[in-house]
Amino acid sequence: MSAVASVMTARPFVVGLEEPAARLPDFAGGKGASLARMVAGGLPVPSGFVVSADAFQAVASSLSEHLFDRMAAAGPTGLAALEQACSEARRCVAEAGVPPDTADAVRTAYGRLGDSIAVSVRSSATAEDLAEASFAGQYDTFLNVTGEDAVLEAVVGVWASLYSAHAVAYRLRLGMQASAGSMAVVVQTQIEPDAAGVMFTRDPISGSDDRYLVNAALGLGEGVVTGEAPTDTFELDASTHAIVRQTIARKDTMLAPVPSGTEKTAPPREKWDLPAMSEQQLARLGAYGKQLVETNGSPQDIEFAVVDPDVFVLQSRPITSLSSSAPFQFKWPDPEDETHLWSLAGGPLFRLEEDSYHHRYRWLKRCFEETGVPYSHSYIYRMLNGFCYTRPSETPESTIQEIQARYLDKELSYRGEGNSIYGAEIEPRTLQLLGTLEEFNPKSASLTQRASNLEFAMEANGEVMGHLHWARATQRGDRPEWPTAFNRLTGEPQAASVEFLQGLPNFTTRLIRRLRGLARLAQQDPEVGSAVAVGDYEALKSRRSGRSAEAKKFLERFRRLLRDYGHRTGYGYGSDTSYDTPSWNMEPGRTLAVIGQYAQQDLDR
Repeated sequence: MSAVASVMTARPFVVGLEEPAARLPDFAGGKGASLARMVAGGLPVPSGFVVSADAFQAVASSLSEHLFDRMAAAGPTGLAALEQACSEARRCVAEAGVPPDTADAVRTAYGRLGDSIAVSVRSSATAEDLAEASFAGQYDTFLNVTGEDAVLEAVVGVWASLYSAHAVAYRLRLGMQASAGSMAVVVQTQIEPDAAGVMFTRDPISGSDDRYLVNAALGLGEGVVTGEAPTDTFELDASTHAIVRQTIARKDTMLAPVPSGTEKTAPPREKWDLPAMSEQQLARLGAYGKQLVETNGSPQDIEFAVVDPDVFVLQSRPITSLSSSAPFQFKWPDPEDETHLWSLAGGPLFRLEEDSYHHRYRWLKRCFEETGVPYSHSYIYRMLNGFCYTRPSETPESTIQEIQARYLDKELSYRGEGNSIYGAEIEPRTLQLLGTLEEFNPKSASLTQRASNLEFAMEANGEVMGHLHWARATQRGDRPEWPTAFNRLTGEPQAASVEFLQGLPNFTTRLIRRLRGLARLAQQDPEVGSAVAVGDYEALKSRRSGRSAEAKKFLERFRRLLRDYGHRTGYGYGSDTSYDTPSWNMEPGRTLAVIGQYAQQDLDR
């Protein structure tokens, strides 16, 4: 099991949206992770918590494989047989209910939101709101839920909705397994909005990206989605967020929360002919939309609510259905490709990125053929107009299981020798590739040699990220779990296994220690602290006189950090392989921003 998976098994089943674990899609589902990232990004999101996908798996693991075989046999069109099998699955989930430990954690988290406060209880499936397929409307939502018992009942209801006949049929039509995905649940404070709706940061009809399209109604946003409430339409300039065009409806009906859920009601007469939102609120919403596009790297479908004068973001997911009249139209060179469902993997791409993608997907195919791990299934790709499209192979599930079984047997054979596939094959090959790269000296190399080294580096990246990094045995019941092994070996609680891993010295922990040390200096010196807060490296290094001892020490350590880690990219201590992302050496302000995040924390804890 990977270190990430090991950590996940030790985490609690219920976490607040402000907690780092909630940002992980495999843990909090697509919707929960999106909300948690928005909270971390400073966007206004109603307070709440996530009942993790792991909590659901503890219940769903008891479901019979025979049920899923029946669903697969019925297929998306065998509605009667599919509904019968799905009904049995939902009944099993309902009868299992919420396990006691998880129920206690839900009660505690609910209590922190307020005294018998009304909440919304929504699905957050791990296969939900993907860039290639929207699962919007497939699972159940419970609004205006009040009381601990009612919240627990709604959680079970959301879990069971993963096996509704229409949701399973949708997964089957996408070529997914009936049992695919897991279900986390998001519980948030139910706000009573003056208005609500949805915003698209690209026109879903024309595909134009110079306009944001906003649909807003009085009351709950469900009125916009279901068409039960008259809706205003606003077109905003994507750059200035000013209103370009608007259509104001007579809003004599709205959807409002009531103890039993929602109901249609009449808004105050004086609001019937007024815009649902003010210019200031729309401008604020547009700014939030721009931030979400930049954060997620794709056009977004955003749900929002207005509680005058504030605007809250309720959800953000990729737009999955753009019109055929959208930009970059093309025809597949092979007509057969038009019959398949493709996912946009990246683009527009630089030429070097295209070459890198060729290497990665070649190795991903080999990964699939040797391991059958789920990550490798979508190894078929096409490059068109500077964009990369992928789809899974049509290999029968029985063949995939045979591949996985062979790979697991190989892993068990290595274990019998006191080793593993990672120790015997993956680590030595990765170190060999790194060794070759580290031996190269660009200062003494010719231009031809530098080009050859770049090509080798791209191929090595493709091999590690497309194959070696993911080539591990599939999870089975007989695989040792790290927290369990930790408890057996040390006698300490399983949860302590996470702290143990975090304490092991490695490349990342050494980097974090240095970042935290710099953050402590920033806390001690106002000059350093103010420069770090705004990411202004030039201000730090340009001042010559009156510099404090802490500032001098900070500059010296910061320069050494850039010397050792300046090749890294992105924010945080993760790196990416995009050719257009500046490194820390190119933009030291990025590194200062990371240090600034630590400087805002209590480092003694």
